[in-house]
Amino acid sequence: MYKYAFILLITASTLLLSCVTPSPSPQQARIIKASRFQNSVEWNKLDGRLKQAWLTAYQENDLARSFEIMIKTDGKISDNKNRVLFVNGFMTRSTIGSIATGTVRAGDVPKVAKIEFVKVMELAIPMSIKRR
Repeated sequence: MYKYAFILLITASTLLLSCVTPSPSPQQARIIKASRFQNSVEWNKLDGRLKQAWLTAYQENDLARSFEIMIKTDGKISDNKNRVLFVNGFMTRSTIGSIATGTVRAGDVPKVAKIEFVKVMELAIPMSIKRR
């Protein structure tokens, strides 16, 4: 009898403590969300320049900022794959084989990176920077 009362007391105490634990502030929630993305498998799909651009946009709270990017997939980009990319925020400009170019908002970068067939995401280099 005492054993069950003790278990009930522990369970009730745990539930009570979970109810009074303060939820994170909006700023803390943003930091937690960014940290989860940075420590994910998906983060490793981004090249260094896209990682830096995303972090900058995130720190400036500018998740509507658009990036011109290139995506490499696990195979030829079909209409179905293009629809999946679109639904997740990637606006395809052109495709050739397993490569797509287009735009994505900073807020949608994590969603596109989570797509299983997306293998690499690179920030595009403006043509004015490339040498002849």
